[in-house]
Amino acid sequence: MSSILTSGCGITFAQQGRPSWTKVLRVCGVEVIDAGGPAVSNEYILNKTIECLTSLQSPVEHVICQLTGLGKLDIDVEGMAYEHRTQLTQTDNMRNFVWDGVWPSSTSKITNIKKDYYKWIYSERLEIQSIIIKLSLIDKICKEMKVPLTILQGYFIPWKNVKSQTYTTILDNLAFDKNFVIQDYYETTKCYEYHDSRNGNNLPNKQFAVHFAKKMNKDFLHFDIEHKLEKFHE
Repeated sequence: MSSILTSGCGITFAQQGRPSWTKVLRVCGVEVIDAGGPAVSNEYILNKTIECLTSLQSPVEHVICQLTGLGKLDIDVEGMAYEHRTQLTQTDNMRNFVWDGVWPSSTSKITNIKKDYYKWIYSERLEIQSIIIKLSLIDKICKEMKVPLTILQGYFIPWKNVKSQTYTTILDNLAFDKNFVIQDYYETTKCYEYHDSRNGNNLPNKQFAVHFAKKMNKDFLHFDIEHKLEKFHE
């Protein structure tokens, strides 16, 4: 059986009610080890990718790391007092859930806590630097394991804002298309005509899940599942 390790936000996350391209691959018989989560940050995605890579019980044929948008914040609520946990999670009408012990608050600025975080603490430059360093480590691990790595951007990341030649050099050594953004690509496809934007949803629809599964297999995975994918209609 073909197997892949994937990580990412809702665009790639397979353990959800919404359709995703990884769920399409699962139906086609691909074993998907899902290291992603709903609305999670780049920190979560990259840390979980490293954690899963270094604890694999059996080898996989491909690793896919899908980065998400900048500025997302995951807050650890494991062991937090109930009233504090509720104060955080229940004030957001969209991000009112907990995943893997954290509140994936995304970029919400509903609470004063989050407003202060973006006003006083968050740094885009430092987040981009952290992403580059962790991607470099993931790339190194995959090369040592001799496993192909595909890096994807779910949303636009302004790499030029890193403002450091050292990080720019490390980034240049990472082989991925820095101009390709899944969300931007989604909006250019016919699938986007059927996009459901109710309740602030920005995740791709089931038509795109099929379309992107076919694209990923054609461009990167090359699994012998074309006959199964063709049974899905975009």
